[in-house]
This record gives sequence, structure tokens and C-alpha cells, in this order.
Amino acid sequence: MKILMVTNVVAPDKLGGLERYVRELAATLVRKGHDVTTLSKRTSLEQPSAHTGDDGVRLLRFSTPPKSDPL
Repeated sequence: MKILMVTNVVAPDKLGGLERYVRELAATLVRKGHDVTTLSKRTSLEQPSAHTGDDGVRLLRFSTPPKSDPL
């Protein structure tokens, strides 16, 4: 099954409770044979927009507009 998980931020980009939970859930689903992608915002410009972790979880990151942007 192909699964898309959408979250604000995911571990290891931020190490909080929700971020860790989403990552661990995604990794568990991968171990059960599913194709899992997480979509979250980019927390640093140095982060790649697409990356697959050692646990098999595919991370897609999107950039948000700067807070100074009126739109």
C-alpha cells in the first residue's frame, strides 16, 4: 500500500514528541511492507527537498514563504 503522511515537521528535522511519533509510525509501516512518504515543511535551507532515510521512509520537504511575505 502507498501511504502519504502529512505533518508540520518530522524527525530528524525537529525532535519533539509528535515529530518522533510520525517518524516511528512511518518506519513501522515500511517494515510491514508499505511504501511510506512523509510530507513536511523544510526547517532549514540546507535540507534536501527529497530524501530517503535508512529506515526506508521517504521525506519530501517544501519551503514555506518568509514571514515578511504579505501573501
